[in-house]
Amino acid sequence: MPNGISYCFDAEKSHVVFGWFGAFMDVGPDRGNGRGRGGRPNPTLGTRFSVGAGGFPIRIGNKKPSEVQFRGYRRAKKEDVSFRYDVDGVSVQQKISPAKAGVGLAYQFSIEDAQSDVTFTVDREQVNAKANKGKWNGNELKLTSAEAKSFTVEVMQKYN
Repeated sequence: MPNGISYCFDAEKSHVVFGWFGAFMDVGPDRGNGRGRGGRPNPTLGTRFSVGAGGFPIRIGNKKPSEVQFRGYRRAKKEDVSFRYDVDGVSVQQKISPAKAGVGLAYQFSIEDAQSDVTFTVDREQVNAKANKGKWNGNELKLTSAEAKSFTVEVMQKYN
């Protein structure tokens, strides 16, 4: 992404695990570097930062999701990647871009058909987090189903 910001999105679990800035990745282990067949993990080369992830962050209603199904991603020319997944049968679209100020990420969510309130969870001990809608209660951002139709959360690196 712009400004040398990158992130790791776990498609199996449908959430961002961490971000980093600076150099991208060492793809040598995947290519074999002239030794063997490759296929090994590629380490990141830049400086990692926390995104406050403690597992899948979205809850629709009052219960933890029983099923999260990754549906794929899309990227139009020069646009941010848009991930699509279902949470208990409700379609979620998430775009990820660099945070506007500071080192971090901005998540833009669209949850059209939520029949109840939505909760987004992030560890605010690890990151500075702000949202354009909803109300924070500790680590949880509470949104009405109407607010959840379109909302943005920024998670930024904390500096000591």
